[in-house]
Amino acid sequence: MIDAKGGETTFRLKLVPLLICAVLFVDVPVPLFGSVIRLAAIPTLLLIAFQRNRVSVPRCSSLALLFPLYFALPWLFNGRGDVTQVTFDVTAHLVVVGVAVLAAREITRSESRQQLADYYVAFAAVSAVLAWCQRQSLLGPLGRDLWGRAQTSTGDLRGAAMLSDPNFLAVLLASSVPLIFQWHRSRLRLMALGVVAIGLFSTDSRAGILLALISVAVLLARKAPEGQRRSSKREGGRKLVVTASLMLVILFVMNVGGQRDRVFDGIQVAFSGSIAGSSQTDAAADVSASDRREYATAWFRLGIDSLPWGAGVNAEDFIVTESGRRNAAHNNFIQLLGQGGIAGALIALVTAAAGVVLFRRRSDEFAVSGLMIVLGGLFLSFPGTALVAFPLGVADALARRRPKWSGHSPIRSSRPTTSSKRGLSTRTAHLRAEPETRLVKPQASGTALFKGDRSPYLGSATDNRTNTYLGRRNCGPA
Repeated sequence: MIDAKGGETTFRLKLVPLLICAVLFVDVPVPLFGSVIRLAAIPTLLLIAFQRNRVSVPRCSSLALLFPLYFALPWLFNGRGDVTQVTFDVTAHLVVVGVAVLAAREITRSESRQQLADYYVAFAAVSAVLAWCQRQSLLGPLGRDLWGRAQTSTGDLRGAAMLSDPNFLAVLLASSVPLIFQWHRSRLRLMALGVVAIGLFSTDSRAGILLALISVAVLLARKAPEGQRRSSKREGGRKLVVTASLMLVILFVMNVGGQRDRVFDGIQVAFSGSIAGSSQTDAAADVSASDRREYATAWFRLGIDSLPWGAGVNAEDFIVTESGRRNAAHNNFIQLLGQGGIAGALIALVTAAAGVVLFRRRSDEFAVSGLMIVLGGLFLSFPGTALVAFPLGVADALARRRPKWSGHSPIRSSRPTTSSKRGLSTRTAHLRAEPETRLVKPQASGTALFKGDRSPYLGSATDNRTNTYLGRRNCGPA
């Protein structure tokens, strides 16, 4: 079936957001391909090549140029890695960039934005339920075992749903909160938020809980976009979500489940480097926070020593810590520097710049979602996942998006301008102008003023010969 507006099939409208969310939320073993990202390579390439909606994506294009250098330069100049590994890594990350490009195209159109929000919230809710089942020992691990199964201090499995790391799931669940706030399915907002909250606590991730609280704070403090129409039905749904969010904040402040102490102890240990001042609510978590500070410092030293080419994807084997333990940097920006050298530093700068764009566009729910993922990079390492590129696709989409005045004027402005003489809006002043410069309705009833024009009052805004509003030319009897 062909869509009347865009001329594209309904099948495509459903396939693209499904593909985007599958790459973000699913990382299970796949026969022959190994991972979902590699499986998505061919459909991603075909959709990018044949999709009609083309947008400018400078940040994603930068990633497409930098990622081959990120993996190839350490191999060529430092001899770290092999050609097979470099080929697989470059391919996987280019697929991730392609998915970010598809996301940018979807976000620029209102209809596909709703589809993407629907799938994103649905994937988040399903993942949250799976995480809860894993935490309650009702379900075993589903994602690939890349770093060992994460467990709590009591030995329980942390909920990761279909991902390899519960912290990645926590970041994605936190990024779904802004979409739930503005979800067009207002009756399901409260239920979706409750399910996501249960999933967040099931991951036992301090970063995810902290990001969820930050997203709630940003959403409550932001101003609504100009000209946004709010029905009483949507306002009622939003009030329920706001009330539920405040209840979650209260539960966090009251230290339900010990999450408040875990979060603040982790922050205190990360900055001080010592567990002496912590409340000792979760000793294993305090040691983990201390180790992360040590890992980040060791990775930063390795990145500086390995300039300009970087230490390669196996850089973890070369870090030196006082404890003798080795792990990821748990900081996306530092790990990019350590693995990729100059190329990694440039990727980090592009990501930080995208974060600035997203913060400036925080009146848009997708901007807040992308911003939460960028901030998640301060606590986690994203190379090898779709999280490294998705926020840049969102930034590319929103950097072009502007609010439009809903009036009939072809002048694109977020608000109607005023007349200096009478304080009237542009359209009102125009309609009260003198007969020789005023547009009037043509005498022939039921016909448009010009061919292809839907309005009997205005000419086509893209036709210079008939743009009578901007040119102030008389086009009919007064």
